[in-house]
Amino acid sequence: MRRNLVRALLVTERWEQAAMQANAALAGSPDDAELHFARATALNALGHHARACAAFARALSLQPNHAASWLNMGNASADLGILSRPRRLYRTAIRLNPALVEAHASLGYLLTMQGRLPEAIEACEAAIHLRSDFAQAHWNLAIAALLSGDLPRGFTEYEWRKRHPRYQADFPVLPGRRWDGSDPSGPDDFGARGARIWGRYSVCPVSAADQRGGRCADLAVRAGFGAADQVNGGR
Repeated sequence: MRRNLVRALLVTERWEQAAMQANAALAGSPDDAELHFARATALNALGHHARACAAFARALSLQPNHAASWLNMGNASADLGILSRPRRLYRTAIRLNPALVEAHASLGYLLTMQGRLPEAIEACEAAIHLRSDFAQAHWNLAIAALLSGDLPRGFTEYEWRKRHPRYQADFPVLPGRRWDGSDPSGPDDFGARGARIWGRYSVCPVSAADQRGGRCADLAVRAGFGAADQVNGGR
């Protein structure tokens, strides 16, 4: 079936083909929520964020309780730079599926971007409670903790950057050292304190405004449409 082909194309990140096949399938099944979701996910991966939002809205008009559509529409809105919208979308996804770990982690990233650091830390902790080895949630917690001034916790969590799907490939070739547990608020080698110590342990650019590293990648196929869970690689 063409639906299975679309699923396979999403899982293997062949976005243009997935969008094309979803469009073709929708010609014969215009009210198929899964196909609208697939088309929207492919469009967002291709950078067509406004079109993706419209397609996710169509999918949700047909299946309003599909948590992954709310999550992915939040991601598409964030990619558009509309930071006032994703918080409601992520929270709706969490209400519909409290175990959707990517929604908690992406909410944590968004709240960090908005300066709501206690809430951001709470959201990241919720994601880690659901999946203790989820590197993106640990990364987001590191950023929120560092920005809030909790340097020991922030640098401890920052070690998870080496397992982050976006950044881990850089570490074999970039210099850097592991935080040794010493007080990071004390003087460093350059006689500076605070934020400059962040750079002391960094081996790649770190920015709380890095959407690609902060929020989770879209869910490509999500249970609820009758398919196995699959999450795209980090963007």
